[in-house]
Amino acid sequence: MNEKGAFGEDFAKNYFIENNYTILKKNYYSRFGEIDLILKKDEYIVFVEVKLRSKTTYGKPYEFVDRKKQERIILTAKKYISENNITDMCFRFDIFEILQYNDNIMYNHIENAFTE
Repeated sequence: MNEKGAFGEDFAKNYFIENNYTILKKNYYSRFGEIDLILKKDEYIVFVEVKLRSKTTYGKPYEFVDRKKQERIILTAKKYISENNITDMCFRFDIFEILQYNDNIMYNHIENAFTE
């Protein structure tokens, strides 16, 4: 992972910790793909895709999570659920987008950004 990506994931991780989420896993990999953050809050397991961009010339960060990427995240989430024998929780897929212009940072947590 590059330095910019690591910064974005750490920024998001700190946001979630400050908002009372429990970090279950960072950078979970399966043969289907990767999930940046897996969290727990209340009755939810939350699978988060972090997207950081420095400009919006080609679109907002969340727009880079296309249907193909969503499908890989969903398959990876199913693998995590199966491996960890999770049967009593609700699930959701969030996107955490970050725009970083020089030293200015704007972020947006999109809950239920997509569904299965």
